Amino acid sequence: MQAAQHIAQQFSVLAVPTRRRGTSRFSLYLLEHGELFLYDFGGTLDDARGRLRCCSRSLVFEPADARAPLLKFPLRNVERLAHDNDGVAFSTTLYYELLANNIAAPFVKRTTFTERRFRPDHADPTELVKKIERIQKIAERVAKEGPHVEFELLQPVTSPLKTARFDASMLEDFDEDVRGRFVCERIAPLTKLPGVLAITSKRVYFQPAPLNDCGDGRVTLSLNDVVTITPGRHLLRDTALEINARRTLLRIAFSSTEARDACLDVLPQLSPPSLVDATRAWQRRDLDTFSYLAILNQLSGRSVHDLSQYPVYPWVLADYASRTLDLEDPSSFRDLSKPVGALNAKRLATFRERYRHMAAPPLPVEAPKDTSYETKIKEGFSGLIAQTAFGRKLVQQPSKPPPPPPVEQRDEDAPFLYGTHYSTPGYVLFFLVRVIPEFMLCLQNGKFDAPDRMFDSVQDAFDSVCNAPTDVKELVPEFYSGDGSFLKNDRNIPLGSTQSGRRLHDVTLPPWCASPADFVKRHREALESDYVSQRIHLWIDLIFGRKQRSIEDDNVFHPLTYEGIDLNSVGDPRRRAAFSLQIDEFGQTPRRLFGEAHPPRDGPLAVDVKPPPVKKPPPVVKRAPTLAPTPVKKAAPKPVMKPAPPPAPVRSPTAFLTKAPAPSLKLRPFPRASVDRRRPRLPTKPIKLALKKTARPHRDAPTDVSSAAGKIATAARDGTLRVSRLRDDGALVSVRQLVAASKKALTASQLTDDGNCVICCGWDCAISVYDAATGSLLRRLDDAHDAAVACGRLRGSVFCTGAWDATVKLWSVSDLCGDGECGPFLELVDHEAPVTCIALSSNASLVVAGADDGALLVWDARPASKIDRAPVGDAIISIAAPVVCVDICSDRILAAAEDGLMKEVALDGGELRRFDLSGEPRCLVAAEAARGALYLVAGRADGSLALVAWDEHEAPEERYVVEKAHGAALSAVTVAEGGALVSCADDCSAATWDFVSDDVDGVAV
Repeated sequence: MQAAQHIAQQFSVLAVPTRRRGTSRFSLYLLEHGELFLYDFGGTLDDARGRLRCCSRSLVFEPADARAPLLKFPLRNVERLAHDNDGVAFSTTLYYELLANNIAAPFVKRTTFTERRFRPDHADPTELVKKIERIQKIAERVAKEGPHVEFELLQPVTSPLKTARFDASMLEDFDEDVRGRFVCERIAPLTKLPGVLAITSKRVYFQPAPLNDCGDGRVTLSLNDVVTITPGRHLLRDTALEINARRTLLRIAFSSTEARDACLDVLPQLSPPSLVDATRAWQRRDLDTFSYLAILNQLSGRSVHDLSQYPVYPWVLADYASRTLDLEDPSSFRDLSKPVGALNAKRLATFRERYRHMAAPPLPVEAPKDTSYETKIKEGFSGLIAQTAFGRKLVQQPSKPPPPPPVEQRDEDAPFLYGTHYSTPGYVLFFLVRVIPEFMLCLQNGKFDAPDRMFDSVQDAFDSVCNAPTDVKELVPEFYSGDGSFLKNDRNIPLGSTQSGRRLHDVTLPPWCASPADFVKRHREALESDYVSQRIHLWIDLIFGRKQRSIEDDNVFHPLTYEGIDLNSVGDPRRRAAFSLQIDEFGQTPRRLFGEAHPPRDGPLAVDVKPPPVKKPPPVVKRAPTLAPTPVKKAAPKPVMKPAPPPAPVRSPTAFLTKAPAPSLKLRPFPRASVDRRRPRLPTKPIKLALKKTARPHRDAPTDVSSAAGKIATAARDGTLRVSRLRDDGALVSVRQLVAASKKALTASQLTDDGNCVICCGWDCAISVYDAATGSLLRRLDDAHDAAVACGRLRGSVFCTGAWDATVKLWSVSDLCGDGECGPFLELVDHEAPVTCIALSSNASLVVAGADDGALLVWDARPASKIDRAPVGDAIISIAAPVVCVDICSDRILAAAEDGLMKEVALDGGELRRFDLSGEPRCLVAAEAARGALYLVAGRADGSLALVAWDEHEAPEERYVVEKAHGAALSAVTVAEGGALVSCADDCSAATWDFVSDDVDGVAV
């Protein structure tokens, strides 16, 4: 877990702004939050040499004398702007003095009338005035119409400044090969720096664009120093990327998920520790709790470079007043089964009462024409929380796929218990103001918070989160790692004095510690104590797990803090600006990592961690009922089968079941299957398979593979699930780390058509649905079948499963991926032996299932007149040997048996023709080519792949065989959207192949 320890170390290093000796004192943190730096001019202001920075809301002059303060002139107060041969003249009635004597202090406001003259060294005064006037007019319109119009109005000014081309002179070695250039934004606390990211064979380079470039934006990282590369979120959109190197951390945001993924394709695959491995290591006590929480924060998208998603850690102690800290006394600890807002029963009752009666009006589409909203923003973070977070009911987020509708279509009166959040930029800076005061001054427009509201005492801070009506914040990692410097005012920042006259300086510590470093040490000991170790999983459920949005657990926050918001879908610019502000400044809930209860830590003590019962308020919103399968009337009695624990391989669980004779059923006509337009098309005359790439996606043998929306899902015998992307060069790039979907073998992993969800099943008799992007569990049906599920296939809106209990069940994909009740809408019980393979027609109107006794049954699955009436089996074909794989293509059924015999069967049950594969088949996929040609790819037990031409008017022909495609028996094959073949085998390998044609012009994919 070396990478885990490095992640933990990164979380103890603040993203503090640094300045090299002799460099500029000007920085983006001297501007208002969201203000842009546009132009830079050298010259003289009155009699002082220096540089004038033109920004989107102000002019800032930096004197060359490092002792003199910087002068900031808000554009709304700049008057009588003119130019002559002697420079640019202007007057103002208000300006600010900043960084006098290089001390980070609240800006000094001057309201005297002054006349100024700036003499540029090289710039034309006429052009300089034109630029300032243009920006000033925009600032005036923003002041009148609201901040939502600023971005659009500034576009003509900022667009040329955002353009950046990678400068090849930045390359440190001439032999470096540039593999990709990407337009992006570098994310730093409270700031964004547009530019271009270049990936070479040896290094990563970020080159800033002119916009917001203060001269220190360039970054160079050696790929040898990179420890992890992690996809992440920015403004709740999955568009970010974090490169974690040994000496620094680079966080990048892209315009879209696709652009981010394209960058990932050319970077080395250096993923952080997988969630499965980290959890198991923590359970075994191979990984300490602090490092484990660091990994959870990183995997959920949180970063020290993004204050809106800063790593979150819990309050674990409740005793900050005793002279001696007793870690053996349970009363010393906070109740980790409850969110902070529920620690005080009296306060919680107030939250619940408001939740029940919340009926405030939604956020208006038309904002008032005055400047009150802008004024609230400029008054600072604390005021805006009171005005916005409690006074408005915004958008209710569904926490599960399918993707949410546009914000305008959602309920804007969704209730919530807490209008504030446990982690916001303001709360992070509340704790860290003594080491990064520049950030607080930026967030609060040149001011600190009122001294009586600032972080002054650990005991008072904990009392506040337990009792104050608007304070539910958790802690930052600095409380458990580092030297405790955030508790000391080593920079002598003037924090002000309280109403009692006491001057704020260092933080008052609990009596049980001797120094800030000792406080952090003792606090860390509490985090790693046995008491916390046996209960921290309850807190993880609240923050990263299944209770993220649970009213039963008093853990419901503002709807806009949850994942799923798409700002691009918000048409009204005012509302989009309001939502963006809410997301950026008032808290983001981490991406959910766990769909089930987090397992407790292994330990010598058996501790009862069940939280005491809490009387809940009556529900006021509709909730999803218990996810129990809906009862379905059976068409015929089914055999009761209790198989023994299944041995490897997954493909042959049926050897332990008694074979039954095939039933004799009456045939009836079938609907003709429609042409499958979703099935990938192949070259007109493929003559061979060409290997592209190989990989090992799992530690154990893969058992199934599926493809949809550019993604590949694989399941394995060890119960793990993985979602990857198929690159153009054939490489499989992991989208999500391994997910431990089951403690037993999986037999199916099927992606939905949109690629948002993956549905899996296996020997545990269950069906599980996972979010393909996050890996979080969305639904689990524990008793989907009475025996192990042997196979599963998805077509369009239907998911079909076959099991050892000889049943076949059909499920609605929308129900499985939704929040409501879920059960099979059709259950077929006509088989008399364990089902081994299934297939669905393109429109899911036909179901074909093969069994261990050689029976192949075909059903008409179209809805009957009543939903509780299941149709019986309609056709039966005897294959003689156990059926191992089956597929449907147009109006033909193709089945292969264990003895190598392949049959083509008509929909009415009649055999059309047969073919001997000359080997034991393990898996099969049919693919159509242009002009109706049909090709089969069969994976065999000897590790070979056979390409068979199955022309309608000619005898089947084995066109090409890859003798040693894999080192063991094939287990699964599929054809991806682009026409590439993906194969998996029992030696844990996966491979991608191209169909090579002798008619290149005939390729139709």
